[in-house]
Amino acid sequence: MLIPAAELSRYWLLTPPVVVHIGAHEAEEFDEYRRLGWGVDGTVWVEALPEKAETVRQRVSAGSNQTVLNLVLWDTTGETITFHEASNGQSSSALAMKEHSDLYPQITVTRDREFTTSRLEDALDLDALGAIGLVNLDIQGAELRALEGFGRHIDNVSAVYSEVNLREIYEGCAMLPELDEWLGARGFTRVDWEFLDDGWGDALWLRTNAIPTGRGIGRESRKRDEKYRNWYNRHPIVGRVFPRPR
Repeated sequence: MLIPAAELSRYWLLTPPVVVHIGAHEAEEFDEYRRLGWGVDGTVWVEALPEKAETVRQRVSAGSNQTVLNLVLWDTTGETITFHEASNGQSSSALAMKEHSDLYPQITVTRDREFTTSRLEDALDLDALGAIGLVNLDIQGAELRALEGFGRHIDNVSAVYSEVNLREIYEGCAMLPELDEWLGARGFTRVDWEFLDDGWGDALWLRTNAIPTGRGIGRESRKRDEKYRNWYNRHPIVGRVFPRPR
């Protein structure tokens, strides 16, 4: 996560009792979620690769209310697709690499596998899950397809944090304006983001009618504090003597 979970809590007051994490990889966020009190009423981890899903099961077994699903989430159920497994694991995707191959030539596809897709609303009882405080997506360009798989249950989601693309990193990947439009039509506003020079990044959307305000809240405060931290890191001795820069 380019914006750490702790900063989402600090600057956006996120304390989601229910989390749906799509693209779990090895559940690297599990300990941080527990430390912050996220997902206390339920955390759903979704991972496409069976081997990684088993790793997730083992890792989250120490927590309560943890559900692990080995699925390729899509906007259709029952479609057979080719899933491209990458040499670094984290770049594996249901979409073929495009500009990714030029940006990161050291990362290659090591195996193509056929999987059957699922809409989340077909694979999980979302009515029983109830209000979802946060959906976290990290699925290399297939984010919009997964969101469409929520169906009407997207109305029960309060916040969406997602990897986003500003360039066609993967063939046919959802671009940031598409996510803005789709989520905007469903009552969300993009409130925070971090973009890398390589043409991708992360972004946060919140319900437009529930965006927190106040002193020390929001992207401006986060970026200001980041600037101060970076300044102190570069001037550790001076920073102990003089007030922080304005």
